[in-house]
Amino acid sequence: MNFGFIYGMAIFYIFVFTGERMLLNIGFGNFVSSDKIVAILSADSSPVKRLTRTAKSSNSLIDATCGRKTQSVLVMDSDHVVLSALSSDVISSKYQQTG
Repeated sequence: MNFGFIYGMAIFYIFVFTGERMLLNIGFGNFVSSDKIVAILSADSSPVKRLTRTAKSSNSLIDATCGRKTQSVLVMDSDHVVLSALSSDVISSKYQQTG
């Protein structure tokens, strides 16, 4: 049995539940730090698609969709753009619950 992995998961849950760092689940086991989010956008509009293309060309795009259709785009304070397969409504409600 890999005790290092279990110990690592225990430390992860301590961080999530103690409030030292609030992580937001953006789907399929992917998490982002909730205090680093600048905007949660729907992926349908042309300006957001343009933002995604620009981030991809500048190597600041993080694809967390796991091969599914992009439903929302998260803009981080580090100028990274994160793609998620969850809708922006679902992510914003989870964000409000963490806050």
